[in-house]
Amino acid sequence: MNQSADNVMAKIYNEKEGFEAVPSYIEDTGEVNWLVADAMRIEVPVPVIAESVMQLFASRDTTRIADKAIAMMRNGFGGYPFGPDEGIQYERKFGKIENAESDILYRKNQIKILQLSIFNNEVSSRSFVNPLEES
Repeated sequence: MNQSADNVMAKIYNEKEGFEAVPSYIEDTGEVNWLVADAMRIEVPVPVIAESVMQLFASRDTTRIADKAIAMMRNGFGGYPFGPDEGIQYERKFGKIENAESDILYRKNQIKILQLSIFNNEVSSRSFVNPLEES
């Protein structure tokens, strides 16, 4: 059953008895955040998608009717709840199987970078003496 955006908004507007009861904060499950992070990791530009994520974050906790209208459509079409939802927040943080593994790999990589940086600083800060050469 296809619904038009105006029908969805009218239905929610009537249910909420206007815009006053509609919060602009709407949850997201994080799939788009993951897509943007993965695109950045493999160096694929996705500027429109990245900007849409930023606008979603910016629209939260505002009183603008436009932001409330977007929240109404996300609720009506995607079933996203109005306001913060602990279950979805947990899913966003831990739902992607790769998240825990990526975090471990990221931390290991940061340690390697730090170790290499320390090694390079030590080598460049002292004169290197080849132990095989006679003094």
